[in-house]
Amino acid sequence: LAAFAALVLAAHPASAQTFTFTSGTYSADHLANDGTRGTAFDTLALSSVSGTVALTAGTPVVKAINEATFIAGPSSSSSAGFYGPISYVGSETFTLGGVTKTLTFPYSVTSNSAIPDTLQFSDGNTTIFNLGALGQVAVTPRSKLLSSGGGSATGSFNASFLLTPAAVPEPSSILTFAVAAMGLGGLVIAARRKKTASFQA
Repeated sequence: LAAFAALVLAAHPASAQTFTFTSGTYSADHLANDGTRGTAFDTLALSSVSGTVALTAGTPVVKAINEATFIAGPSSSSSAGFYGPISYVGSETFTLGGVTKTLTFPYSVTSNSAIPDTLQFSDGNTTIFNLGALGQVAVTPRSKLLSSGGGSATGSFNASFLLTPAAVPEPSSILTFAVAAMGLGGLVIAARRKKTASFQA
């Protein structure tokens, strides 16, 4: 009967669940550098963030998963140079609910001395975190634009989280289990009564 009650509760989960997460780090330099300046610019660094996210099944939630720093500098061939956009793919480890996987995200960098250099994140690949009875969470890095005319530009690097509940038994299966559980309970009670009667005799 206790197992049956657990199945009923699983079929009607709480409206929201809270998950912990910890992101990894990522860094890259010489971005959109045509090789004529010999500098390490432009650079990108993602710092680790730890936090929680509250999810309701079927409702996506956007959350900051890293702090991004983009540092621009001389990397094109002339003072009036324009170089890019050059495409890259970054990756970082990501732990959600105790499960660790790798997130990947595309981005591009354009170096231009006439206007600020830009770093454009595009929406990344979706990674599925299977969390057993809690369901599964799809994590997708989201687009973000950073621009800098020299020096550093900072901003949050975000991802969307989408919870899908774990599969629950069909109603017919639950009913069958309930009948079996009650039948087993009846046998146990009958056995106890028989044992008690034999003692009394």
